[in-house]
Amino acid sequence: MKRTLLIGALLAAAGTAAFAGPHGDSRMLLNSLDLTSAQKQQLKTIRKEARNERFKLMDQMDDLRDKTNDRILAVLTDDQKKAYIAARSDRMKQRMDKRCDRDKMPMKRPKYD
Repeated sequence: MKRTLLIGALLAAAGTAAFAGPHGDSRMLLNSLDLTSAQKQQLKTIRKEARNERFKLMDQMDDLRDKTNDRILAVLTDDQKKAYIAARSDRMKQRMDKRCDRDKMPMKRPKYD
């Protein structure tokens, strides 16, 4: 009971920031700074560039994962490959059931500059 009250008090003290999500805190902070139009445009550009860099890194990670998987399969026997692929498929199904944040991202990534 005490724990529940403490958590409730902390959430109330934090206000809406507790429900803002992973990026909401920085947006709320920036919105409270009375930014000029030029600053807002600069921040928009910075965020867009950072987003594009994240997508590039995610593509590189995907490529590395695929190459690693191909190298692993090259070492295995046919029976081991079947077992590996089946286990990997099960793992992917479990992952999709959990719907982690990465899975919520658009499947088709935008073209970056």
